[in-house]
Order: sequence, then C-alpha cells, then structure tokens
Amino acid sequence: MTGRLVDYRRTSWPKRAQLVTIDIRDADFAESFDRLKDGEVTVTIRKRSGHRSLDANKYAWLLMDRIAQALTVRDAKPYSAVDIYRDAILEIPGVSEIFTVRQDAVARFRAGWEHNGLGWQSRTMPSRVPGHVDVILYYGSSSYDSRQMGALLDYLISLGESLGVETATPEERDRLCSLWAQAEKEK
Repeated sequence: MTGRLVDYRRTSWPKRAQLVTIDIRDADFAESFDRLKDGEVTVTIRKRSGHRSLDANKYAWLLMDRIAQALTVRDAKPYSAVDIYRDAILEIPGVSEIFTVRQDAVARFRAGWEHNGLGWQSRTMPSRVPGHVDVILYYGSSSYDSRQMGALLDYLISLGESLGVETATPEERDRLCSLWAQAEKEK
C-alpha cells in the first residue's frame, strides 16, 4: 500500500501512546481494518522510492535474456534467461551453505528450500556421517547484498562479453550496484 502521512500526536491519557494518521491512496482499507482492528499488528513505514528505469536486477535479467539468445544461436538449442540465471547462481562465491541432513529427509529439505524461488537451489554430495547427506544450499539473488549482486553482474557481463553481447560500461555497472545497495538499506 502507498499513502501519505497526515498527522502525528503523542497522548498521555488514558495511556501513553503515539497516534499516526495515514491517507491510504491505492486501496480500500475498510475490510482489512475490520479484520485487524482488535489485535496487535506489525507496521512498517518507509519513504517510497521512485521507479527506476534500469536497476541492477532488471539489468541482470536483460543480460540473461541476451545471453540466452546468443547461446541459442551458437549452440542451435534453446536456452532461457532462467537457465542462465540458475547456472549463474552456482558461480557466485559466498552465497551458499552446507548442511548435513538425514538421508530420509533430504528430498523434503531440498524441496522446502527450492520453494523460495528460481535461484534457491540445492545440490548434494556424500557426507562423512553415516546415514546422512551433505546438502549445499544456494541463495537466490533476491537475498543478495550489493557485493554479491555486483559479483553476479560481473559474472553475467563477462559471459555476455565472451559471447559478443552488448553489456554495460564499468561505470554503469557501479551505478547499478550503488542503486542496489541503496535499495537494500531502505528495506
């Protein structure tokens, strides 16, 4: 929801409180209010950021689509941006963790992890613990900080350049990563 802060007051009677009035612009809140009014709620208010025409995530997906097109032509077999994304996630350092899981729980454990999104992947390898498997969990880019997103962009730019795909200049890449970092701080 978006809105505008209208009023702020402190009260001391009948109890100490802070009252905030918000003008909600894009939704009818009446039904939600009726459902929520009798219990505790969680409230997050932050400055609305303007729409950016090309942020780091959009640029990454644009590059992945161009790379998929170039590979499709080169290899004469179809590739998608999702194929490129999932492969790229596995190449980024510092975005995975290893857990030792009972062998009978591995499938459910992996399915639960991978349910988080396209980039949230897992791989298995033998464990030294009898009856267990080591599971490598890869985080999707939605959880990346600016350094990790920069590494993803660097990987995609390098891959794109090797295929003759038009890519951003180093300055544009730095600007996109800076915007990513700023957006992370605003979350």
